[in-house]
Amino acid sequence: MDKRQRGTGLDTSRTGRKRAEREIVRLARYVRLLLESTDQGIYGIDLHGRCTFVNRAAADMLGYEPEELAGKDMHRLTHHTRTDGSPYPEGECPIHGAYKALHGVRVANEVFWRKDGTSFPVEYSSYPIEEDGVTKGAVVTFIDITERRKAERFREEYIHTISHDLRAPLQVILGQAQIIGRYAERADQVRRSAQAIVAGARRMNVMIQELVDSARIEAGQLRLEKQPVDLKPFLSDLLDRIKEGIEGVDRIKVEMPPDLPRVSADPDRLERIFLNLLTNALKYSPSKREVLVRARKTDDEVTISVADQGIGITPEDFPHIFERFYEPKGGRRAGGLGLGLYITKMLVEAHGGRIWVESELGKGSTFYFTLPILR
Repeated sequence: MDKRQRGTGLDTSRTGRKRAEREIVRLARYVRLLLESTDQGIYGIDLHGRCTFVNRAAADMLGYEPEELAGKDMHRLTHHTRTDGSPYPEGECPIHGAYKALHGVRVANEVFWRKDGTSFPVEYSSYPIEEDGVTKGAVVTFIDITERRKAERFREEYIHTISHDLRAPLQVILGQAQIIGRYAERADQVRRSAQAIVAGARRMNVMIQELVDSARIEAGQLRLEKQPVDLKPFLSDLLDRIKEGIEGVDRIKVEMPPDLPRVSADPDRLERIFLNLLTNALKYSPSKREVLVRARKTDDEVTISVADQGIGITPEDFPHIFERFYEPKGGRRAGGLGLGLYITKMLVEAHGGRIWVESELGKGSTFYFTLPILR
């Protein structure tokens, strides 16, 4: 072989090596892109538990920069303490057990610890990394299950609320039905029992509707059927329809200007907003005091107010008055599920409006909400 041929052979060999090196770099970059293209935390450890690689999602959830974790003992750094606060020995850690026992593990309920010393609930899995039949370490994937925990607590609250609060009107209905059976010949007692049954059934119907609406709102399934609404005749019709079923409707006074523009609203949902605010106002007002409903045009919306002359809202309750399932600590006792004002707020906001309250102890409360003017 002459020099030219030998030189060509060397060049070909060098070209092949460079091509292989480029392919290795390309594959490494592709693997890195795969690791960084997920919201799951992923990291690897060697047989001593030291971090060999970590993706951005894992580092962010743990509160570190990726380079801060490289070569560090991950158990000592992020998995050192159990959920109950007791120490977590490395020898009992399922993550290390994966490569020691040569099989994968999945854990649904533990905590990882952040750089700032706080913890968060996780679900994780750990699988051994093998090369040519030799175990090199483990790869760990994990997710933050904080939101799932919230959903589980929310479900538990629902179950507790349903079992506790819906039982009360049922007991009234059952008890009054039994009284009717015993006093069938006494018209006055039968009439009172029948009224109690009707009131209990209506109260339970409101609770059930609140649960349905709350579930729809939480699931993002609330759909509005908006149409033009003239507020003054709308409210007049509503008050006329409910005067037989809600005590004290005659105390509600309405003041609205004749030139009030129409609003864009879902009539059924708007009725629910008014019912929640009006029944609350009647409940917390002395029996002979007025509840005043006003409306006025403000820029491109109409502001409606419902004012009572009742006990007011305590400073302790004020920041939480629109929260779901909130049980007032002060003088106001809703006697329901604690969903009425929460649902009212969600319905107003679904219309593109705002809701707020002003209150003074001993003088009453005024709830305000806005609705967009019809365009």
